[in-house]
Amino acid sequence: MSVRNAWSSHPLAAPRRAPVHESLTMCKNASWSTRLSIGGMALGFLLQIIGVSMPHWCDSTELQTKRSNFGLWKSCEDIGRPGEHVPICQFSLNVQIISVQILGVLGVLGTVATPCLVLAAILKVEDKCRTSVLSILSALGTASFIIIGVTVFGLEVPDENWRLSWAFGLSAAAGVVYVGVFVTLTWTVIRRRSAPSSVAD
Repeated sequence: MSVRNAWSSHPLAAPRRAPVHESLTMCKNASWSTRLSIGGMALGFLLQIIGVSMPHWCDSTELQTKRSNFGLWKSCEDIGRPGEHVPICQFSLNVQIISVQILGVLGVLGTVATPCLVLAAILKVEDKCRTSVLSILSALGTASFIIIGVTVFGLEVPDENWRLSWAFGLSAAAGVVYVGVFVTLTWTVIRRRSAPSSVAD
């Protein structure tokens, strides 16, 4: 027996890392509920990142003489002649909705952190129970940040000259999707804990 093989069998030797193909196999063997939650996380990320970045949380109504709209970071005003649409957008930091901006950014960060924790739990990078619980808490926090943010913004709509627009709807939809992700992840963990443990070889 070579020295290398002898050391690999030594009880103090560090355990080998799982090969890449074994990690891919773990992902392929994930339950349908885990795959459903992963799909929800991908959808929630797209909805939230588009919603937060677009200046269409509020659009002007017909009561205003000029067409304008604004979001969390930009405000746009139409400077074209009647019948023309020539929007001019500029960065704006609205103090009245700074809490919504913070919650929106936290929501985006949550849509990134949650799938990373779920992937770590699938690949068993750390303690699987701990990472599973952290992924559930991350999904709950993400849904809470987004839903609270859109609720606060909806209550802050200035007056009848403005109406909520499609970017607001995308962010709200992201919050609803992440509620589903939270429920799915919670159900998956409960089902696994209640399932009979496999007998070690």
